[in-house]
Amino acid sequence: VLWLLNNGTVESCGTNMQGQLGVGSGVQQSNVPLAVPGLTGIVRVSVGEHTSAAVDSSGRLFMWGGNETGAVGVGQQFRDVYTPMQVQLPAGAGAVTDVSAGGDFGENDHTLALAGGAMYGWGVDSRNQVGDEALSDGSGVNKYEPVATGLHFAQVVAGGSHSLGLDATGNVWAWGGGYGFALGTGTSTAAMTPVMVDTGV
Repeated sequence: VLWLLNNGTVESCGTNMQGQLGVGSGVQQSNVPLAVPGLTGIVRVSVGEHTSAAVDSSGRLFMWGGNETGAVGVGQQFRDVYTPMQVQLPAGAGAVTDVSAGGDFGENDHTLALAGGAMYGWGVDSRNQVGDEALSDGSGVNKYEPVATGLHFAQVVAGGSHSLGLDATGNVWAWGGGYGFALGTGTSTAAMTPVMVDTGV
C-alpha cells in the first residue's frame, strides 16, 4: 500500500519481497507506514501487485519493485528494485501526467504512462497489453524501457494482461488479453488493437 501525504511525500506498508515498499532490501514487510526515501513533491501514485510508481509536480516518474519482466522500466533486467528510480521516457515525451502500475502476478506485469496525452508502455507484452502492436500474433516480448505506442488518452489503466484507456471525449477503449471477459467486449478473445467498449464516461 502507498500513502500519498499532503506534504508530497510517500509512505508504504505491506510486503516488500520484491521491493514494493521502496524502503530498501533490509525490510521484508511492515505493518505500519514507512517513509519512502528520496521522494518529494509527489502528486500521484499507483500500485501494482509487485511494482509501485510515483509522479512528482515536475512530471518526473519514479518506480520501484519487481522488474524481472521490465515493469519498472529502467532499461535493464534487474530482478528487484528496492528504492525509487527515475524512469526516462523517450526524448521529447514531456512531463508525465498519469501512470498505472498493473498486473497481478509476474507473468503479466506492465506499466502505462501518459505524457502530453501520448501513451507509453513497458513490461510484459504477451497480449499487446503495452499497446505498441509490436507483434499482432500475441507473442510479444517484454519491454524493459518505455516505448511510444502511438495511442493517445486522457487516462489509462494497466490491468493484468489487458489495458484500458479513456479518451478526451469520454470513450473507453480496451485491448490485450480477454481472460475472464476483462475487456468488456462480450467475448474472452484477445484484442491486439484498442476496441471501444463504452461511451459517455
